[in-house]
Amino acid sequence: MSDFIVELSQFHFLRPYWLLLLLLVPVIYHWSKHYHEQSSSWAQAIDRHLLGYLLEQQSVKSSRLPFYLVIISLLLTAIALAGPVWKKIPQPVHKKEDALVILLDLSLSMQSNDIPPSRLIKAQHKLIDILDQRDQGQTALVVYAGDAHIVAPLTDDTHTIKAMVPALSPLLMPALGSRPDLALKLAQQLLKDGGINEGRILLITDGISSEDANELSDILKTHHLSVLAVGTPEGGPIPIPEQGFLKQGQEIVIAKMELEPMQELARMTGARLAQLQIDDSDIHYLLKNEILNLNATSRQVEREFDQWQEMGPWLLLLLAPLAALSFRRGWLLSIGLIFLIDPSPAFAFGWNDLWQTRDQQGAAALHEGDAKRAAELFDSKAWKASAAYQAGDYQNAAKNFATQDTANGHYNRGNALAKAGQLKEAIAAYEQALEKAPQHEDARFNKKLVEQLIQQQQQNQENGQNSEDDQQNPQDQAANDQQQGAQNSPQQSDQDPPNSSQPPEQQNAESGEDTQNSTQQADSSSPNDTESTRENTENSAKQSQTEKQPESAQTEQPEAEADKTAMMQADAQSDEQHQAMEQWLRRIPEDPGGLLRRKFNYQYQQRQLENQFQPPQENQPIW
Repeated sequence: MSDFIVELSQFHFLRPYWLLLLLLVPVIYHWSKHYHEQSSSWAQAIDRHLLGYLLEQQSVKSSRLPFYLVIISLLLTAIALAGPVWKKIPQPVHKKEDALVILLDLSLSMQSNDIPPSRLIKAQHKLIDILDQRDQGQTALVVYAGDAHIVAPLTDDTHTIKAMVPALSPLLMPALGSRPDLALKLAQQLLKDGGINEGRILLITDGISSEDANELSDILKTHHLSVLAVGTPEGGPIPIPEQGFLKQGQEIVIAKMELEPMQELARMTGARLAQLQIDDSDIHYLLKNEILNLNATSRQVEREFDQWQEMGPWLLLLLAPLAALSFRRGWLLSIGLIFLIDPSPAFAFGWNDLWQTRDQQGAAALHEGDAKRAAELFDSKAWKASAAYQAGDYQNAAKNFATQDTANGHYNRGNALAKAGQLKEAIAAYEQALEKAPQHEDARFNKKLVEQLIQQQQQNQENGQNSEDDQQNPQDQAANDQQQGAQNSPQQSDQDPPNSSQPPEQQNAESGEDTQNSTQQADSSSPNDTESTRENTENSAKQSQTEKQPESAQTEQPEAEADKTAMMQADAQSDEQHQAMEQWLRRIPEDPGGLLRRKFNYQYQQRQLENQFQPPQENQPIW
């Protein structure tokens, strides 16, 4: 009895909105009753309140039986779709406890090119190979130089870690030096927070000092350490971007890989040590499953998923006999007519929809490089916007980015608007991003670039307008000279019109030699004089039309040619603006590691404020 009370208290519906179908029951009942009363031929001759006494009740009841069956079927279907549950099935989750924390050395010596193209790039490639083989267990990534920082905590998603590996560089680190001890402490804290009793730590470095070896052996107690050595004993110089090679005094620093301290660490801790190889033999040696008893490290997670046992499918069995009755002659047609009362639109349902969501299908299409199809598949506005941006559909990208009221959302919307040519709207989007995150350097930088682009476009428009005025029709210029004869000086009225076949640069050069030409060039480039010139042209055209009617046809032909020339110049100007915009957009630097750099700087400053940062020793080199 107590179990029944407990189950009754847990009774609920997983999808209660399907119960709204029950609202159709009184509607169908009322409609069926009204339909039978109106369908009877006696209803036209006998009052409605007398029909129940004069007609045979058995025939009426038998004629309503199909509708009663429809109502019962609707009740059962609605309850089954709502998902009635009252029992919970325990679903213990067993997770493999194979946890690996990778420590990547990002000191300046990793820039050395004794292993072409560099130690860092070789280490990145090897790190990606390791992540590709991590199909089970959890993986974390920690980088260190003069301080240690977490790139990714323990996670099953190695694809996310792989996406961040190419952006890792010593230039991201806020402190110079090499502190593997801080990285090891951070790795142990990650394993402790993840509830991992026995994990693995992989150190990828080009060298440690003897002091580091002793300190690491004291720190490392419960977890297993493996060391991947990168570099050569001969070593190589350390290139610094745009500054040549790293020097100590007047001599170039040669970063050599010293194996002795790493071998000493391996002896003290029982760690495995291997030098970087071209194939995967180093990975197989360092990460052998025999290091941990992986068969015994599967543990039960200390929580239980709410797996409810649905009872709705059992109700569908009651619909089977009702469906068999519907195959009687005339019944199936009547039931079909009921569902045609309010038809609903049909949607195509593909085979892939059975196994993947729309977002998963879109992610697969985006991975294959089909960004246009991915934008159509995604339901997520953020992913749809990103796919549309990659496909070049910047208008839809900006529209979808607008749904994200965050600093990055407005920043991405500004980039899409800038790509679409809507520069003023892009500036407004960047301003909204800066309002939400005043420290957003990328938004501030892009806003400044777009503002400079707008200024350049305005200058191009002014230059185009000047060249258009210089290329005015000679007949119109002559008419202007006649109309402005009383206003302009005699020198100006006697001047010949500028040669329209010369480029603006040549005209400006000639105008610098003669004062009269300079005055005429300044007058033709003035907006006010341009408007007066157009008004005088219209007045002269009207005057010539009233005096000599046949000359109007001759005047219209040069005007049409001038309009055609202006349209061609406008098209050329728009092409120049588009090219200028593309040049400015190409000047926007690609900085995939900018977010990590700001994150590391923030953590470094916080540790200094909290007095948690441990400064390096005086004799420790910065590389």
